[in-house]
Amino acid sequence: MKARVTIATSAAAIAVTTTEQAVALTTVPDQCMLSFLHGKIDTIASSAATITWALAYDSGGDDLLTDRVAETIGIGMTTATDGGVNTVLDRPHKTSAGGTAGSLWILVACDTGTCNLTPELHCQEG
Repeated sequence: MKARVTIATSAAAIAVTTTEQAVALTTVPDQCMLSFLHGKIDTIASSAATITWALAYDSGGDDLLTDRVAETIGIGMTTATDGGVNTVLDRPHKTSAGGTAGSLWILVACDTGTCNLTPELHCQEG
C-alpha cells in the first residue's frame, strides 16, 4: 500500500514580523508521519535573515509538538526578496487530547524586518 502525502497549509500567506504569532494549518491528518515543514518566502524587507518556527496543538503555543527552530532564509537565485526555509521533522503525529482534530498551529517570527511566508507541512499517511 502506498503512503498518501498530504500538504497542510495556512489559509493565506503570513505577514511575519519579529513578534511571534500563531496561525492555523488546515487539513492536517489526525494521525500521520510529519515529514518536513517548508516555507515559501517573498517580500523580504529590512534584512530579515532567520525564521524561528514551531508546531503546536494550540494557538497559545502551550502544547508544543516540536521545539522552536531557527532556520536561515535561503535567498532565491534570481530575486533577492524571495526565498525559503525548510525543517526536517520525521516524527509521528496524533492529535492530542486538547488539540482540534484536523489542524495544528505554526508559531512563527523573524529575527529582524518582515517577510511573507506560506507554510507547507508535508505529512504521510498509511
